[in-house]
Amino acid sequence: SYLCAHGAKLCDMDKAQKQQGRIVLFKEEKDGAAYVRIDYSDHPSIVLLLSQDGQVKMVYVRHPKPKREYTLPKGYLELLEQKRYSPSTVKTYRAYFSDFMEYHKGRNIDRLKVADINKYILYLVNEKKISVSQQNMRINAIKFYYEQVKGGKRQYYGGITRAKEYKSLPEVLSKNEIKRILAQISNIKHHCMISLVYSAGLRRSELLNLTPQDINSETMSVRIMGKGKKCRYSLLSPKLLEELRHYFREYRPQKWLFEGETPGEQYSASALVKVLKEA
Repeated sequence: SYLCAHGAKLCDMDKAQKQQGRIVLFKEEKDGAAYVRIDYSDHPSIVLLLSQDGQVKMVYVRHPKPKREYTLPKGYLELLEQKRYSPSTVKTYRAYFSDFMEYHKGRNIDRLKVADINKYILYLVNEKKISVSQQNMRINAIKFYYEQVKGGKRQYYGGITRAKEYKSLPEVLSKNEIKRILAQISNIKHHCMISLVYSAGLRRSELLNLTPQDINSETMSVRIMGKGKKCRYSLLSPKLLEELRHYFREYRPQKWLFEGETPGEQYSASALVKVLKEA
């Protein structure tokens, strides 16, 4: 929830001045106006009482997205973690294999044939209109169960048809075009995210997997964990470092460099795509 504040009492409050029970107020700036973000305000009476305050112009109630419950076989998630798959891969496999199990609800997945799996993939392609890359990722999530968790032979998947992905060269933006894009972004978090993507040449997953410890102000570098756990470093400009410090002081991320609405939760890939498209 957000409160649009008018008057010194709310505008002059510290970052987290008031904390009582499960209610925490944070000072923020949104669209050029002073706001107070309310965390854990899940009771409607709280919003009602705050809306009666003469210093509050409007109350915005944002209901958190309900967390999905995943259906996974025993050992699937544990083996992903034991094999040190990246957090983004674990999240994707967990969601995709849960979809697979929901589709075959009531059936023993250990007795499914290759034709059954191909039928499922065809359903996703025709009905859900999934992309080529998602099609292959969903197959990988299924293969992980039968080949890694159950220890089956690779030949079990001889009949699954993989899609061929046609990749085109990315469009290269000039410095002036990048400057114009960044000039239109007022949100400090989004500005830092886009700046890092362009300056360090990051993939989406690489940006989301960054932690505060990956930013080294002494060597002026960014440590990047790429695909296959391969680590590389990129240069960090003094200007971007100052922006990151400003962002860190304002948002105080707990685990990841860029987090979502819930503290300690990684910023979602879909939200990043939206930011990139809007930029």
